[in-house]
Amino acid sequence: LSMIKQGRSDMAADVANICREKSFILATAADVSGALKELDNSIAILRRLVEHEGKGELIFHLAADYMNMAHMLEGIGNSANAVNACDECISICRRLVDQDNSWDKVYVLAAAFLNKGVSQTTLGDLANAKNTYADCIAILNKMNCRSGQGKLASALAQATMNLASLYRTTGEIQDAVRLYDESLETMRRLVEQEGRQELASQLAFVLMNKGSALQAKGEMQDAVRLYDESLGIIRRLVEQEGRQELASQLAF
Repeated sequence: LSMIKQGRSDMAADVANICREKSFILATAADVSGALKELDNSIAILRRLVEHEGKGELIFHLAADYMNMAHMLEGIGNSANAVNACDECISICRRLVDQDNSWDKVYVLAAAFLNKGVSQTTLGDLANAKNTYADCIAILNKMNCRSGQGKLASALAQATMNLASLYRTTGEIQDAVRLYDESLETMRRLVEQEGRQELASQLAFVLMNKGSALQAKGEMQDAVRLYDESLGIIRRLVEQEGRQELASQLAF
């Protein structure tokens, strides 16, 4: 940073990248305060380069920094500022996607909507969270991601599941079941047909959540069937793949 202050603007983008990488290291070491400070530094540099020096090629990195900041802020319970960071990312990514709707840009935009919905839900702002997830789903459907495109399809399934869970929370059980079915269709295809085994736990959670919605409707047999399938997946992941972070779900 001192070199930039001394006029070495040619190195500014490299310094922003170093700040970003340092933030990841600090976050891994549980120094979230330090990580956020480094992201602030990266964002300040990139904003100046993009907005005042015409370095438009760096704008995607700026959007990603805001996305990472939102994720860290939500992790420490600062949901209001996480929403603000998501809004910054969304604003940038909407402009980028209008010019170039390549999957990586759409994915960051979708991730920003997903994280914003999570933070709004934490804040109890359920009506706006529903709108946020609906916007995310609409954008992803425009990309025809049901037919593939890896991360976009899993983001669609996640957004649909999150929206379904909000409907379940607000007592709109039939709408919740319909949305769980849509999420389940996508997740089954990804995991069972396309071999995306890294998403198996996400499939298990969709099954579990739909089971809960069916239980609320009084459809106990179908709920038990889904619970059993979900727990079978989780048990396999814990016992055969060492996914100990999922072990607590076996007490469900």
